[in-house]
Amino acid sequence: MKEYTFESFKVNAGNRNAYETMLKFCEKSGPNLIFLTGSACSGKTHLLKATQAVFGDNAAYITSNDFTNELIDTIRKGNSTTDFKNKYKNIPCLLFDCLQYIQGRSSTMEEFLTILDYRMVNGLKTVLASDIPVNEFKNTDEHITARIEKEFVNVKIGKDTVMSGEEFFSKFKAEIAEKHDEACKKYQKSRKYTAFITKLIEEILNKNGYSYGTEFYRIDISGWKEIECDEIAASDRGYKLNNNLWDFDVAIEHENDDRDWTYEITKLLTINCPLRIVIGYVPAQHRGNDMVYLEKVFEQIKSLKVFPKNDFINDEFVVILGNSKCKRLGDYFNYEAYRLSSDGFAPIIVDE
Repeated sequence: MKEYTFESFKVNAGNRNAYETMLKFCEKSGPNLIFLTGSACSGKTHLLKATQAVFGDNAAYITSNDFTNELIDTIRKGNSTTDFKNKYKNIPCLLFDCLQYIQGRSSTMEEFLTILDYRMVNGLKTVLASDIPVNEFKNTDEHITARIEKEFVNVKIGKDTVMSGEEFFSKFKAEIAEKHDEACKKYQKSRKYTAFITKLIEEILNKNGYSYGTEFYRIDISGWKEIECDEIAASDRGYKLNNNLWDFDVAIEHENDDRDWTYEITKLLTINCPLRIVIGYVPAQHRGNDMVYLEKVFEQIKSLKVFPKNDFINDEFVVILGNSKCKRLGDYFNYEAYRLSSDGFAPIIVDE
């Protein structure tokens, strides 16, 4: 029998945010209400049962079909539905899978809504999982869908198509090490090093199946895997529009000036993209205090209107810092990476 634990869950770029959100859910201070959506076999059930393992007897896992069958069985036996509802009302953690099958089942929806309202009012931890987004539900009590849309943290498990920040940083460091001599020659010349880094990043994207371009929307380097580029038929009289609707998977800014990389952070906060990366520099003599600088940056950017309110649930933002103003060869590069969340920056550790 398969063991459903967080340790056995295979984390990838598409499910990392869902995984980390469910870990936070298991903490006392974590979110209480989560709506988890993703296609069949994307890992939703694994995450729910891993959560059940953490909570033990304080958690109940049930699918929509089992919930309906249990309700029908209770009514057939002539029993009151009060005990049935109380069981799911009062359990500290309710994990409700396959919510999409509640569609069109009026009696099930009525009992479910009663349970849901009680749990929400009393601050009880609840996770609802579905193969489809709630806005695609049909024949469903609007009170249920409205509560999910407004009150729940909506988390999507995506496909494993986007490189993670950790994967990019690991490959970036490996490429720098492999091209060390060439990098050293160009390191002290800003324009040549920018061109060198741009080419190096393009090679990383290319090796990982991405198409790429520079200066789209004034972003240094952008990467994508699939995109429709057909012309848009604007009328039936032959008038067509060029399709410039680039759907990026990766957006990267590289800033040589060791005072201006904060500008690039603000810039990338204004766009929507699964993976956003800023590469900046700090004078070599001031390294070792990265977290101090990043904490000050965080205090500034978290007040911006564009700062995500969803804790980067469905995307990732990474800042990579290297040395500038180096006086000796041993000070060159020394890149370190940090992931941004609603709590601030945290180091990314990769194997050398």
